[in-house]
Amino acid sequence: MQVTGGRINNVGVWNSLATTPLYIILNVAVGGDWPGAPNANTLGSWGSEMEVAYVAHYESTAAKKFGSFPQTNMTTTLHR
Repeated sequence: MQVTGGRINNVGVWNSLATTPLYIILNVAVGGDWPGAPNANTLGSWGSEMEVAYVAHYESTAAKKFGSFPQTNMTTTLHR
């Protein structure tokens, strides 16, 4: 599933998106054929990292409570 900002013209799809718990995934995928496989020159160079300045999550105060997020295998690093 992707949310791209495009208008959703399907009530069933919107209801599914709006009432299902979602997780935010920030992913730096490496690989594929373009622009070529990673090598020693791309390791640690400019553009080989993802810097996230801000992530926000908003939830209605009337939203259902789905329980707590499992804390196993989770790490958090905060850089300011």
